[in-house]
Amino acid sequence: ARRAEELGKVGSSGSSGSSGNGLPALLNEVDTLVLDAGQLLALDPLGLSFLEVEDGEGLARCERLLSLADGALPPALSFVAKSGTGKTTLLEQVIAELTGRGWRVGSIKHHTHSFDIDYEGKDSWRHTRAGASPMLVSAPGKVAMVRPNPAGELPLEELIRRYLAEADIVITEGYKTGPLPKIEINRSGHNNKLLCVDGEGQVTDPSLVAVVSDAGFALPVPLLKLNDVGGVCDFIEDNFLDC
Repeated sequence: ARRAEELGKVGSSGSSGSSGNGLPALLNEVDTLVLDAGQLLALDPLGLSFLEVEDGEGLARCERLLSLADGALPPALSFVAKSGTGKTTLLEQVIAELTGRGWRVGSIKHHTHSFDIDYEGKDSWRHTRAGASPMLVSAPGKVAMVRPNPAGELPLEELIRRYLAEADIVITEGYKTGPLPKIEINRSGHNNKLLCVDGEGQVTDPSLVAVVSDAGFALPVPLLKLNDVGGVCDFIEDNFLDC
């Protein structure tokens, strides 16, 4: 770097009589390898070599990608609840609130059974059936990917690393037995028992970090109000995000 600085100064001042000043002179002094696009992508899959930063948002994205290059992943947590509690409604509100606060939120909806978004007879289905993996459907406002998992479901960490690494935080719906920190949602009119706490108020799942409910449980973890989306997001910011 010091030699590059010296050569840059010489090249800009014109004090040397040589025509090989500045960057050309530096290139003559180092081993140079010309890469094609495929080789560059293999060496720099995140595209950090030529990442243009024009504003604060671009700088934040660059910092996120650099941390990813060091192996860091965004914080992630799971919202869990018994069926019919209304966790999708709450998650929709939480995602909207966090996004409104300027955070980039990635989400994963967990299905315990198979599902289809690639319908038989459609062009995309024909691509996948022929062996394309992954297969993308691209439109001006949206991109969707179909990636068959013949070896079984990918671990959560791998899903986040591959597809959601640029998010500030990842929120999942489901994964009741998964490894992520959990926020359990409870609605008193629906069910008076919790998934992660026994009848004596003892936490049975060590990954539980909070409960969101309209009931007055006595718990060793924070109890957040069910109708206070802002309070839930404050808890997430305080415990999982660098504000």
